Amino acid sequence: MTGTILHVNAVGLMAAIEAARDRGLRSRPFVVARPEASRAFVLDLSPSAHREGLDRGMLLSAALRSLPGLKVVTPRPELYRLADEALWKLGLSYTPMVERAGRGHLFVDLAGTWRLHGSPADA
Repeated sequence: MTGTILHVNAVGLMAAIEAARDRGLRSRPFVVARPEASRAFVLDLSPSAHREGLDRGMLLSAALRSLPGLKVVTPRPELYRLADEALWKLGLSYTPMVERAGRGHLFVDLAGTWRLHGSPADA
């Protein structure tokens, strides 16, 4: 059977969590970064920051020069771990055949879920 692997890629997971926690972030560009680090880089960013030309992995200093007034949010690893764990449990609710490929990335094999959830496309 083909087409049974579902790749879950939660792009912008850290930024989405931060925007859910602070509604004021939803209307402005922001990045998730460790501002106290000597060579801090952007760990994640809001969609509006991305539209302004910022990207993951760029130096925080360059992001701040590029977009004056940019909001910098300090990362909360424990919250991201909890969200990743919830995503993992959701995958396991469909099948025990789940593989992690990094935070917010899963491969879920839906081949054996036909009786419970219908075709892989329906699941």
